[in-house]
Amino acid sequence: MKNLPYVGVTGVSSVQDAEMVLNFFPPRSWARRVMVGILVSGHRTLRGEPGSSPRYPATPVAREIAAHVRATRLDVFPVVHFNTKTTHVPLDVELADLVRAVPDLGGIQLNLHAPDPVALRRFREERPHLEIILQVSFDKIFQGTPREDLRRYVESYVGLVDHALLDASRGRGEELPVETCAAALRSFGSHWLAQGIRVGVAGGLGPDAGPTLLRLADQSGPIFGSCSFDAESRLRDTSDRLNAGRLSGYAAVLLTALHGKQVQEGHA
Repeated sequence: MKNLPYVGVTGVSSVQDAEMVLNFFPPRSWARRVMVGILVSGHRTLRGEPGSSPRYPATPVAREIAAHVRATRLDVFPVVHFNTKTTHVPLDVELADLVRAVPDLGGIQLNLHAPDPVALRRFREERPHLEIILQVSFDKIFQGTPREDLRRYVESYVGLVDHALLDASRGRGEELPVETCAAALRSFGSHWLAQGIRVGVAGGLGPDAGPTLLRLADQSGPIFGSCSFDAESRLRDTSDRLNAGRLSGYAAVLLTALHGKQVQEGHA
């Protein structure tokens, strides 16, 4: 079933990383899928060039990770987080190239501002089984009248995406602006869900995010129980590698925040 909530770890760059994620997010412990996020750059790693950081695996390794987790557990959701600076190739063509290179995907997150809706519709018509996550970057959207800008932006992709990830950090580890994010969840989360777009949250999540998550839960209302969550930078060590201790801590604080929060009735 599409559009179910997930808890995610992004920047998985090896099968060993993926196994670490699955270990700390065991089956039946979460009322959510476990999203294994694999970074792919359309203008670099997809073309066989080295990635800009250890978070980017070579394309054959990305393919191996997705195939491994897909074969290991039914509750795992392998997702490529895709960015590109290519301007001469239509988005649907790049995404088709991506799926051929990494075929065992459950979804694609578009780490792009204002992806072309016409190209996205063409891609979805060819591959309706793939879930699409729209990254909503706070620094790109929250200008002028923030909440209205946000509403218009997300709703312009109704029918084209399955999730909208409110991302305050974009992989940089920046703090989540709780009040702004909670206001967006209260105002639009249920409305978007009724239109087929589930909301998620990213930014500054890690082993020390317990107070942030509890404040977000208190200020967001019932929709918090239906949200997805994704973490990246604060799960890494000084060498920019996924760290077992930080990953374990993140899983613990997230489970604590979600404990007792019922998934919003009718929207599970």
